[in-house]
Amino acid sequence: MEASPIRIGRYELLERAAEGSLGVLYRGRDTVLGREVAVKVMAPGLLGDVAAHDRFFSEARAAARLQHVNIVTIFEFGEHEDTPYIVMEYLRGVSLADCLRSGPAMSLREKLDVAIQLCAGLEAAHTQGVVHRDVKPGNVWICQDGTVKLLDFGIATAASSSETFDVLGDPGYISPEQVTGKEVDSRTDIFSLGVVLYELMTRRRPFEGDSPTGIMLKIVNDNADPIVDAEVPPTLTAAIARAMEKTPAARFGRAADLGRELKAIKSRMPMPVDPATTPIDTTAMDLPPETPRVEEPVVTSRPVKSTPRNAPAQSQPVLLGIGLALVILLIVVWYFSRG
Repeated sequence: MEASPIRIGRYELLERAAEGSLGVLYRGRDTVLGREVAVKVMAPGLLGDVAAHDRFFSEARAAARLQHVNIVTIFEFGEHEDTPYIVMEYLRGVSLADCLRSGPAMSLREKLDVAIQLCAGLEAAHTQGVVHRDVKPGNVWICQDGTVKLLDFGIATAASSSETFDVLGDPGYISPEQVTGKEVDSRTDIFSLGVVLYELMTRRRPFEGDSPTGIMLKIVNDNADPIVDAEVPPTLTAAIARAMEKTPAARFGRAADLGRELKAIKSRMPMPVDPATTPIDTTAMDLPPETPRVEEPVVTSRPVKSTPRNAPAQSQPVLLGIGLALVILLIVVWYFSRG
């Protein structure tokens, strides 16, 4: 007999989908509404950790207040038998991290589409006063229909808050102010997004080292190597470099500003060829023999002399003949009269 699915409240946990620092993500089913959902359950080893408990629900509260196509939708959060859980939309697709690691190469237009959607999601969060603080490829989901979703608001905080949770987030993507423990605002997400865009264009991180400490020192002190790729226009290279400026004031002021710059760059790109408008090559087609062409006769018009309406058709030649005969007769008469 098959074991019954594990239940969290009204949700059945069907299969384990992923695991993070705070909990385990399951593909589940809402038994009341009959829809597929994702259920994030706090890891058993953290159930007694008050700080982890607060961070877990910080994610739920931050994401639940955000309603945007480029942010994962939170349906419900609560506790079941002292186990915190979050229920959200179930996404089919692949993370940007997996795509960069082993996915097929993306065109520049596709990369810009991802970046523009991320800007839209971050702008929506920032407008609601939420700073994500952990923007990285692993927290970006590309759905099967091409929609990009921003995930995991576990260490998000209010834009006006000076709370730091120490130094959290992936060391390769955090901002200099996160490293140094300074107050953060929405521009810290713009720095992290610049790092993601750099990796999206080059498939390598701009700041690398042998240890997390070494990486963070480079983030604070070193500039990333310029992007050298004929496919990447200088305007895009400049936009990414501006997003990764060390001081927040030198970066784009808003995610929307970066998004507009990326849209302008995309609009200047040549449009992809539409197969529907491409001339059809008939050289390899099996066409019927060509039908011989029949030449039409060429008609050349000539001016036609008009004939008086009442004149007989042959009157002029007859009169000419009579006149000629009379002339001959007169010559003959004159000749014989001389003798």
